Amino acid sequence: AAINGVSAVVVSGDVSALEELARRCETDNVRARWIDVDYASHSAHVDAIREPLLEALAAIEPQSSSVALFSTVTGELTDTAGMNADYWYQSIRRTVQFETAVRSARDAGHRVFIESSPHPVLIAGIEETLTDEAFAIPSLGRDDGGLERFWLSVGQAHAAGVSVDWRAAFEA
Repeated sequence: AAINGVSAVVVSGDVSALEELARRCETDNVRARWIDVDYASHSAHVDAIREPLLEALAAIEPQSSSVALFSTVTGELTDTAGMNADYWYQSIRRTVQFETAVRSARDAGHRVFIESSPHPVLIAGIEETLTDEAFAIPSLGRDDGGLERFWLSVGQAHAAGVSVDWRAAFEA
């Protein structure tokens, strides 16, 4: 389902096959854990919703962005004008290419990665993929949110070399 880092992958599919894989992992002392989800995304299980999803998203009119986007669908720099309904279907159907996208961003010169999520589970994948070549900064964490966490993250980004307009932050 996802390649998140050098040693972090997610597998998706039929429950019986996943249970067998989990047993084999346990036998071979390979760390494996279940992710609590309602459906097997990034597998053939989402094929059933393809047509309804394409229909629901048909009105999307994507445009190019001035901000670089490294797609986890392709692992490459992507023109956001191509992020149509089929792109979004592919994003839940295909294997997530997170590690490849991180490497592509690094190869393009990016060195600071900020994970914007309620729980920064991808920080380890970034750090493991890029070792000491980059900074990985969480925006939130389990039981670690709010304005104080935000300012800490901004400070970490600044210390890592990101230009921060502090005037906007301290205007009355």
